Amino acid sequence: AYIKYDHFFTEKLYGYLNGSIYKDKFKDLNLRTTIGPGLGYQLFETDRTNLALEAGVTYVNEDFITEPDDDYAAGRWAVKFDHYLVPDRLQLFHNHEFLLGFKDTKDMILRTQTGLRIPLFSGINAGLQFNYDWDRSPAAGTKKADYGYLFTLGYAL
Repeated sequence: AYIKYDHFFTEKLYGYLNGSIYKDKFKDLNLRTTIGPGLGYQLFETDRTNLALEAGVTYVNEDFITEPDDDYAAGRWAVKFDHYLVPDRLQLFHNHEFLLGFKDTKDMILRTQTGLRIPLFSGINAGLQFNYDWDRSPAAGTKKADYGYLFTLGYAL
């Protein structure tokens, strides 16, 4: 789960507060929670193309199933991009978030989502998506990289 609040100070500059919870038994994660503030800048915002960059700090708490739990402060870098390949009919998107621990650079996490979105009707959309997750120091016996292909149905305001 992911939640984020943005507050624009100017037409392009904004502050944010975001948080997430993540569970993955295959990564030995009972629960990873993150929360943190930062600043964002909306480079492009048109009917067809949007691009925003964000940087901030994040508190990460990892509750592992078998490994010792961990928590740390991290720097956060994120990109959010979308572009209509066919106006109002077919949208390409890419989002990524990168976390780098302040006290130990082995604490490094990258999460990406890339895909195509098709508006259907009344705010309902369908999508094809590729997710890639990478953890520089995963729990013992688990892989650094994980990926998935998704078919999604969603609602946008």
